[in-house]
Amino acid sequence: MSETPLQHWENRSYDSSLYNLAKGYLSDVQFELAALVLVYMLQLINIAALIGNSLNIVVFMKLGFSESSNISLTALAASDLVWVVMSVWSNVCFLLSFEDARLPFQVLNVSFLTSSTPYLFVGRTVAWITAFISFERCLCILAPLKVKSLITPKITSVVVLVITTLTFGPVLLTYLRYNFVWLPYMNATILDVAPNDNAYFIIMEKIVLGGIQPISAFSIVLVCTVFLVVQLRKFSSWRKSVMSAKGQWGHKSGQNLASSLSAVGQDKFLRERNV
Repeated sequence: MSETPLQHWENRSYDSSLYNLAKGYLSDVQFELAALVLVYMLQLINIAALIGNSLNIVVFMKLGFSESSNISLTALAASDLVWVVMSVWSNVCFLLSFEDARLPFQVLNVSFLTSSTPYLFVGRTVAWITAFISFERCLCILAPLKVKSLITPKITSVVVLVITTLTFGPVLLTYLRYNFVWLPYMNATILDVAPNDNAYFIIMEKIVLGGIQPISAFSIVLVCTVFLVVQLRKFSSWRKSVMSAKGQWGHKSGQNLASSLSAVGQDKFLRERNV
């Protein structure tokens, strides 16, 4: 009733390069077997992620949202949960296409709009919330006494709402580019997806699906992470030198402080290195 996954990869330009590369090393049977094994493994990981994110959300809700960090971490867990749900549905559609389940819709094409497209944009939401959390941690280093007033729970809620709107909202433009249509097939009709050839929608899709958002989010996370590592190492070295000087002073003055100060300094050093 519908095209097989192999036909799907052959007929879709965005998958054909990977498929042709694999065909150079694997037969069709081997390729299908490898794909199925990978999908089943991914589905097991998805189930673990569903359980983990659900537990995270429950824990953060019990902790409450008086802390801004709890709000951003809850939003991250919720976005990741939706992301995993989309991945589960995509894998189910993939497996149904192999089984030839005689469904009244074109499985792989319909899954493109019902799973793959939302999956892409929810992934960007996850990336930008991660970038915001990284930026918040940098502020904790730059302005530790002011960070509570700069990033309040209300501000965090607004930021999360804006991120969700700007990253997931454009998915509506993609749905304008493609339409669900009923096509005749033998003695029945099946649900399929047809592209809209309107030039405006094509241009908007290219803009929306561009890599500016994910690349920007990754750059922010990268810069913030490098900054945190550098600053924490500086503070750790400074504290270690101060504690060493205090230990020497305690030893010279005849007090038994050298060993205790050294132990405290070493403990802080290890904790900072772990961070």
